[in-house]
Amino acid sequence: LNIDEKQMEAEADQFAAELLMPASACFTLARKYRGRFGTKRYVLAKRLATEFLVSRRAMKIRLTDLQLPEKLLEDNSQTAIT
Repeated sequence: LNIDEKQMEAEADQFAAELLMPASACFTLARKYRGRFGTKRYVLAKRLATEFLVSRRAMKIRLTDLQLPEKLLEDNSQTAIT
């Protein structure tokens, strides 16, 4: 693939991820399951992949892009400070 094709493929992958695994839904479910499944990305990816009907790999990439579950930990620490 040339550079233009690679760029188009990357954009298509990003679009599909946003369509199939919306950020708001990922955050909502990550909050819901963090107490039960902890804050390890691979565990969260496994659980959320079943919710979104996507592969674990795709879910793990999406969680990495969204910085989950780290963002939840930051939110908790900010709440504790205020």
